[in-house]
Amino acid sequence: MRGKVALDGRERLAWHGSILIVGTLLGNLTGFLREAGVAAFLGATRAADVYVVAFTVPEFLWSAMRNILPGVALPILASVSLADGGLSRWRVATALLSVIGTMLAFLSALALLTGRWWMPWLAPGFSPSEQVLALRLARLMFIWVIIGGLASLLAAYLNSLEHFFFPALTTVAYNLTFLTLLFLLYQRLGIFALAWGVALGGVAQLLIQLPGLWQRRAWRRAWSFWQPEVRNLLPFGGYFLLGYTVHYLGIAVTRSLASSLAVGAVAMLNYATMLGGIITMISGFSLGTAAFPRIAESARSGWSHLAPVITIVLHWSWFLGLPLSLGTFVLSRPLVQVVYGRGAFDQASVTDTARLLRFLLLAVLADGLSQPMWFVVYSLRQGKPLLVINAVVTTFRIALALLLIRWLSFYGLALAVSLAFVGQVFLLGYVILPEGRTLWSVLRHGYWWRVALAGCVLLPFTWLGKALSAPLGALPVLVVGSLFGGIAYFAAGWLLALPEARALTRLWGRFRS
Repeated sequence: MRGKVALDGRERLAWHGSILIVGTLLGNLTGFLREAGVAAFLGATRAADVYVVAFTVPEFLWSAMRNILPGVALPILASVSLADGGLSRWRVATALLSVIGTMLAFLSALALLTGRWWMPWLAPGFSPSEQVLALRLARLMFIWVIIGGLASLLAAYLNSLEHFFFPALTTVAYNLTFLTLLFLLYQRLGIFALAWGVALGGVAQLLIQLPGLWQRRAWRRAWSFWQPEVRNLLPFGGYFLLGYTVHYLGIAVTRSLASSLAVGAVAMLNYATMLGGIITMISGFSLGTAAFPRIAESARSGWSHLAPVITIVLHWSWFLGLPLSLGTFVLSRPLVQVVYGRGAFDQASVTDTARLLRFLLLAVLADGLSQPMWFVVYSLRQGKPLLVINAVVTTFRIALALLLIRWLSFYGLALAVSLAFVGQVFLLGYVILPEGRTLWSVLRHGYWWRVALAGCVLLPFTWLGKALSAPLGALPVLVVGSLFGGIAYFAAGWLLALPEARALTRLWGRFRS
């Protein structure tokens, strides 16, 4: 692309972010196909509940690595000079791979040996045979924990070189592998085909990134099992692991409570969370990942250097997250119908999942705003605040869940998540902003209200598209409603002089030239 070197801050983030967003969209598209396949074979049945519960502890360990490793490892890697052609950074990366691989193997073995104690707590509503089946499935899934964790660390290394293409495809590789094994092996292996899909999906996540090492000439024959920089992983990594453990405790308690409700409650809550997660990935995680090398570099120079970077990222997060959340609220039912509504997934399940998704949207928007601020916490290596924020948010989430479940059933669980994540945004703002500034003082800036006004313009046009295409079926409703709302939002953003709308226009012009 000619003129790439002339990109300003917003355009550079848009360029790198677009790579990750496209990868996220492809990952979520294939993820929807994956979940649609699971829904078609299992529906919202007890078998689906068993699969989700079996996935919980492996998912926790892998998700911990996916979130912790970039946050901890990328600032370490970014601090290592590339003056020697990258050899020193590669040595640090291989030392991290050695240490993390050993730790993942140990944690997986520990989880397997203690499964008979934690499984009854995780699924108290299951019969003993269902608990045994869930544990057998989980044992296969721990392969994914080890291999997938190493794949996340390799992605952090490539991201430190500002190479995002192949790391952005890891989710696609996982989902396509899972889908292939599901359709090939389900008739022969039953629910165990899903466990094998999870395990071998982790292998695919690692293999898809090897061309990236070759392309960036990042592959070195030298391998190190220890480097002095690895010591920096341990203190903050310990806080990070504890904080994420506390965070995931909230997820585990939510699933445990849901397992005691109606059959299929755990599965429907998971299906709705998967759909909402695409907004967080696009509006928060992808943008934060694209900007993370810059955030890590500027954080070492103080707030005056960090403020412009984080402001741009938060603006993009709000600019993308708000319309996606509002549009999903209007189109939740056709979205669930298109993604899940087939096979064993009946219309009652479609209705309940769509309602759950609406209750979760506030959490989705808040988590999208939280992600860039978490990257600042990681760059500043603020371990104690990280642990405290997770502890407060999780305690609030569990307390609200226990209170609201009495009146709203599993909808109360979703509402508890939303309210807790709104609190998380303000806690993170308090931590990362310098003394004398509050998140509210930042939010009062006119930019945020102009985006909200553009979102108000989006709503009637999305409803109009939905109404006009309703006789045609769920897929046309989803396409037409999204198209009407998206065009109206972008036009309103242009008229309101939102810099992101102008940046996207300039970037498109560069592509055309």
